[in-house]
Amino acid sequence: MSSEASPEAKPNPKPLKGILKKPSAPPNQSTPTKSTSSPSSSSTKPSSSTPAKKSATTPTRPSTRRPSQTLSRSSQPPSPQQSQSPTNEEENEEDLPLAEQQRRREAAARLRLLQQIKSQVLPPPVPIEVFEHLCTLPTTSNPASSPSAEDIQTFLNALQKFQPREYLDLIEERNCLGKCGYTLCPRPRRQLPGPYKITRSGVGKAEELNKWCSDACAARALYIKVQLDNPSYERRKGPGGKDELFIKLELRAEKGQENKTEMGRKTAYKDEQAEKDLADAMARLELDKATKAKKDAAQLALERGDAAGGLFAAEGRVEVVIQEKEIDEPVVPPNPGDQDSHLYVEGYKSGTGTKKRSEDDDSDDDEFFSIKFR
Repeated sequence: MSSEASPEAKPNPKPLKGILKKPSAPPNQSTPTKSTSSPSSSSTKPSSSTPAKKSATTPTRPSTRRPSQTLSRSSQPPSPQQSQSPTNEEENEEDLPLAEQQRRREAAARLRLLQQIKSQVLPPPVPIEVFEHLCTLPTTSNPASSPSAEDIQTFLNALQKFQPREYLDLIEERNCLGKCGYTLCPRPRRQLPGPYKITRSGVGKAEELNKWCSDACAARALYIKVQLDNPSYERRKGPGGKDELFIKLELRAEKGQENKTEMGRKTAYKDEQAEKDLADAMARLELDKATKAKKDAAQLALERGDAAGGLFAAEGRVEVVIQEKEIDEPVVPPNPGDQDSHLYVEGYKSGTGTKKRSEDDDSDDDEFFSIKFR
């Protein structure tokens, strides 16, 4: 019998003599049809005594549903294709709004991040003894701008195992003891009253300002924290002699040291440049001397006629003899008895030229002509 039998039909154990007709479907409903290629698509099962006949059905509108939808899902086992098909949630995810899709993707990303963090091995916490030892630093009374080398080495070596949060705990521990938050500073921390404080850079919370003794120590301590937040590693030999990775930590350079270093660099550069300029000048001077000597020799040869093409080139040089003049008269020394001997210079008496001229001396009248009127 057909899987969809009429509710009016009753089971009949006897063989059917006729052919059952299916009730016609209403105009607004579609009757599912089955493929005629399959032998099991006939609506009746022929009896052994009665030959099978073609079933006469009323014409119906073709169905828009697939044949697989007419069968019961519970009666058929899931096929491999159905097991590989996406679930209802994945099918419905495409129909969700963009905001809901974004929320689901973010939730999945957070879940993956939590799983990754869970799989990581966290470093062991820093022992409390290390905190206690760092709270006792510095061992000397040197200012924070120039701490001792031993304290610097102890401080930087202890920070190799620190996390940024543990470094903040160290600052808090030092504040509880009344010390400056910077480990290498021997001064006590500030005690500013009130919740806020006006500074040169603006208004700041007194709670944050009270962690340090000054703004300079705050800059030094936060400089270390930045290196722990963004560590840069270097490879060097550890205690066992093996190469290990260590965090590269260094103290903040002071302003005075920076200026001295910069001035030293400038001075060294100037000295090097001055030495180089002096060497160049000496080299040019030697070249100028050699060139000038050649020019002087050529000019002298030209004056003497020795140069090629000169006036006296064919005759050669002229022999010149220089003789000193002989003096026959003896040299007369000055007379020491003269009162004016102090006025003589190598036998010559210098005059003062202060003698007054007489009014009658008209020696200069010749220089001017005179006109007389009658």
